[in-house]
Amino acid sequence: MATIINEIDILNEAILNRSFLVDGVVRSIRVNSLNSTSLITYPLVNNGTIKHYPQNPLNTSYTTTTIKTIENYGDINFPLDAIFNPYRQRMWIADAGNQKVLVINSSDYSFIRSVDNMILPHALVLNSNNRNVFIKSYVNTTTQKITEVTSTGAVVMEFNFPGVISSTTISYTNKYLNLIPRQDTIDFDNNLQRLWFISGSVLYMIDLETKQIIPNDLESERLYKLSSLSIDSDSGNAFVVISDGVNWYVQQIYKDNNEVLGTAYLEVQPIPY
Repeated sequence: MATIINEIDILNEAILNRSFLVDGVVRSIRVNSLNSTSLITYPLVNNGTIKHYPQNPLNTSYTTTTIKTIENYGDINFPLDAIFNPYRQRMWIADAGNQKVLVINSSDYSFIRSVDNMILPHALVLNSNNRNVFIKSYVNTTTQKITEVTSTGAVVMEFNFPGVISSTTISYTNKYLNLIPRQDTIDFDNNLQRLWFISGSVLYMIDLETKQIIPNDLESERLYKLSSLSIDSDSGNAFVVISDGVNWYVQQIYKDNNEVLGTAYLEVQPIPY
């Protein structure tokens, strides 16, 4: 299976002439905020590979690096997410097949450390204020977990919450891959120091300053399944994508009490290649 990746100029509503074709199912695309290079994960290609892409495929010095075998570590297996810590020149990789979160150098891909005993780590988010990383994973088939880890690998916080999956034993199929929550089921508000994440129909918010945890079940008569979320850095409000099983909607959630401010229908439109 091949995937076309397009770069879009949002302000001018235009597709830039920087599209490129990649082989395999793409799980996540993460961009380095300092140099605009990107990390793309392919869990099903060769039991899992990651590619590091430069900003502009039209540049004469354009090169792509495939990340698979890490010296002093071994092979990456079924990676579900990979993010940059651009402030420390590091990459964090959710190496689900090895039940680890891997930390490597972003310039030479050398091994730094790993966070072990992580069951299906599938989503990572950086706290750019203190450089800690939040890991979303599983405890068992009915429980998910958030783990906050420092840049030195020390665990700061763990929080368990309900989250169902049929099996934590990996099946290298697209069907099994689609059962695992995506990387955009967690986001962090660097301004208000709040961590947001979703599971099923429930939206969670953890205020790191007050240590308050606010859950809000957004299920209604019509809408019941949350897909992804993103935090608006200006308002601090959360925007979540929710489904009625057929159609998709976006809801704006107020930052302080999780109340729904509004719901809008999402119309899917094809991208002209």
